[in-house]
Amino acid sequence: MFGQLTLWNMDRSGRELSLVCVFTLLFSGISRLLLASSNHILNGIAIFTCIFSVVLMAACIILPVLLAWLDFRRYVYLDESYQVHSLPISNTGIVNAQVVSALVWCLIAVFCVVASIWLLLPASLMSQVEDIISVFTEQSSHGTLLFFLWFSGQLFLQTILYVFCGFIGLQAGYAKPDRQLGRTFLVGILTYFIAGLSMIGILFLVMFLQEGGLDFLNSDTLDPSLVLPVFRLCFLLALTIDLILYGICLYQSKKGLNLI
Repeated sequence: MFGQLTLWNMDRSGRELSLVCVFTLLFSGISRLLLASSNHILNGIAIFTCIFSVVLMAACIILPVLLAWLDFRRYVYLDESYQVHSLPISNTGIVNAQVVSALVWCLIAVFCVVASIWLLLPASLMSQVEDIISVFTEQSSHGTLLFFLWFSGQLFLQTILYVFCGFIGLQAGYAKPDRQLGRTFLVGILTYFIAGLSMIGILFLVMFLQEGGLDFLNSDTLDPSLVLPVFRLCFLLALTIDLILYGICLYQSKKGLNLI
């Protein structure tokens, strides 16, 4: 039943998200072809297609988060939720189905965004990016690949952070009979700021404890040897915070769900 509910959740948002992802890749590919042309008119058109591609990339990240919030509210608390709660599945299973659906669509969206960025980057700019990355990845032959993997993972974890903050806000807003939407926004925003400040604080604390970790604040240059450890630490911190927020969502669901 859990698998069927998860697929049902994914199918509801499938059309909108699939269209946005397809158009994002399509316009990024068109922009790359237009930029490669020697025709000035086509290059001028490429400016508009690039701008539209960037807008679609932003939509790729924002849309799955918004749809996850709306689905969570609609099918966990509002009238439509009675059909879901009549199924032989626990409250935790219902929340987990929403989480898995959001994870899958956010992962697909991040893949589309990263692929679109790769398509939009001209070959000359890509070579410069590879040269810069190779400096900070200790001349690793796979430095560019590792950077894009880290960027994809970090973007995915950040997107999931938005989802969990919204879920926690909704759980707080609908925890009492008055069901104040203002409480939902307040708790969601506070959760996001607490998570973000915690990540920044821990990052600076760890770097402070490392010898020379904060020397870049008083210098015009950045020590390349610090970049990889900072990247790893950022990823681990983001993953840890997401897991903590997921645990809060499950804890709230075990306390019961108040339906309208």
